[in-house]
Amino acid sequence: MMKAIILFVITGFVLATDCLGQEGVVEQYFQIEDVTSEASGGVYSVPLVRSNTNPDAAYKINQVIQLVIVRKSYSVAGKSMFDEMLNKDGYGTESLGYTILLNSPAILSIRFDDQTMSSYPDSHTYYLNFNSATGDIIDVAELLNKQGIDHLNDLAGSTFNERIKARHSEILKDDSIDEDERKESLDYVFDLTECNATHEIWKFGITGEFIIVEKDHCFPHVIQMFDISWACGIKVKDLYSRDFTSYGKALLREGKTDNSRHFDAKESLMTLHGKIDSKYPFTMYLDINDDNSIGGGYWYDKFGKLVDFEGKRVSASKIELTEEGGKFVLTIVGTGEILGSWYNKEGRPLPITFY
Repeated sequence: MMKAIILFVITGFVLATDCLGQEGVVEQYFQIEDVTSEASGGVYSVPLVRSNTNPDAAYKINQVIQLVIVRKSYSVAGKSMFDEMLNKDGYGTESLGYTILLNSPAILSIRFDDQTMSSYPDSHTYYLNFNSATGDIIDVAELLNKQGIDHLNDLAGSTFNERIKARHSEILKDDSIDEDERKESLDYVFDLTECNATHEIWKFGITGEFIIVEKDHCFPHVIQMFDISWACGIKVKDLYSRDFTSYGKALLREGKTDNSRHFDAKESLMTLHGKIDSKYPFTMYLDINDDNSIGGGYWYDKFGKLVDFEGKRVSASKIELTEEGGKFVLTIVGTGEILGSWYNKEGRPLPITFY
């Protein structure tokens, strides 16, 4: 079985890589400083974003990278920022790297890849996309309307399936494969086809010409170390003009900077900055799921260590988040302003000011 899986993976990886297309010269808007540490036998790297002309946006971008990817603040921890994710006693992240996909005045798009170890080895790919003018996270639902998201999903599905079918044809024609290996390889073709019925289009990157759609973890957990990264580039020009929001049209089709704040309680990933009781500055990120559940965490800017919370979207405009020592209640009013309070275990509220 394992030989058949590896056989499929080697050729499948080539197909996935070809799917991305050729990229042009990347325009450099931000200065990128590489922060690297070698510890526990692994190499850990993240970008530190700099800008002389737009330091506020660079600061917000760095906060998100540190919150979401390494869970610790660089400004507080320095190069020990990776301590929270190191491989300890056979569990944790064994390596972390990144690729800058687009660094333009309109968009900064970064891909992160890690290798982890728990019961079995595993790998993950993450994308973070930012409005370069504001430093705000960009969500796919801000760029495309519902019709556009459906169209992107259809284009990704047909592109992936073409490559799976091509591999199916190659296996049938390959005389070097014995019948048992051929059968097992074809079984995985069918498994991949079924897995590919839905796509994680929220997991996307941007190169300028392409929207990169990621589909992974189609293999059983025990052999996910052999999983294929089916990253595929869908040309922006293949989407219809009516697929885009006005915000998405400005950023993706016209390459214009846009200072608008596109924020509501439906976004899948958002970052917030504020003060509790006008004294304690903090940074928070929310990961909002389709079922209205919410994950994420926050840190006090003075200490820079992430505190996890869980929560739910109570209504279209109200969010409740529970941590070990208390609870946040946030409300988004019609103007887009965020109101909120933090409650301790005894239910005593402290006002929150967002900025």
